[in-house]
Amino acid sequence: MSRHRLFTLLWSLALIALGIFGLLYNFGVFDDYRTLLAYIVAGILAALGVAFLAWLAFRREHTAFVVPGISLLTLAVLLYLLTLGSVQPTWLAALFLAGMAIGYLVLFLTNRRERWWALLQAGTIAVIALVGLGVGVPPENQYLLGTALFGGFALSYLLLFLVGGDRRGLLWALIMAVVLGLFAMTTLTGGVAATSPLAGTVVRLWPLLLVLVGAVWLARLIGARPAAAEPAAAPPTPPAGEPAQIVRPDAPSSPESRTPTAEDPAAALDRLLEASPKPRSD
Repeated sequence: MSRHRLFTLLWSLALIALGIFGLLYNFGVFDDYRTLLAYIVAGILAALGVAFLAWLAFRREHTAFVVPGISLLTLAVLLYLLTLGSVQPTWLAALFLAGMAIGYLVLFLTNRRERWWALLQAGTIAVIALVGLGVGVPPENQYLLGTALFGGFALSYLLLFLVGGDRRGLLWALIMAVVLGLFAMTTLTGGVAATSPLAGTVVRLWPLLLVLVGAVWLARLIGARPAAAEPAAAPPTPPAGEPAQIVRPDAPSSPESRTPTAEDPAAALDRLLEASPKPRSD
């Protein structure tokens, strides 16, 4: 199996698994284990963040890994704080944005001359965090702010992966898009379910999209067959009545060396006349 097919297979199965788990979670199957699941997910995010930073320690050319590394660690801390239940959602959103801003700031400090744009990115994210703290969103609609923040950054990372060119090198952007997209939809589902039970029932079905996308990818992967190698062209068959030509292995393969060229009769006669001995003049 080629690397591309293996990559598609893994992502298809991952999306299907996430979709099934999301459906079970949204409809209360894991209500008795929410705190434990929060700890598990926080541990996974922290492990991913440490993995990105550790990879950066060995491969210094992948300096962009500092952004997902610090961001994933920040999300892990955010999940832990959510289990305490004593932190306002606006402060949690500001914490996440502060982690992203620190990642871009570190990226700028590693190469100030060439990565000046990272300082602008860090400043922009920090301003968004401050505005989010003082925007005065009513408590019953604060989930919309978190959904917009997580969803907006998820869309940005997804576009970076799709149009960035080097998809293999930008795989970290796809991971960030998936993680932030899941945070956005989880925040939206919890907020809508709390304000409107009927609409919350509909929103709880969003993991079906993950199952559908994963199933479509998997079906296309199973239905696609690797392209068969084209058969080698058979040598031309000589016409009836003509003996087959024997070609030496070291014979030149150019058309001029294989096919004799017919000579002009007039040119041949002139050459013979020039080669014949001329009469001596005394």
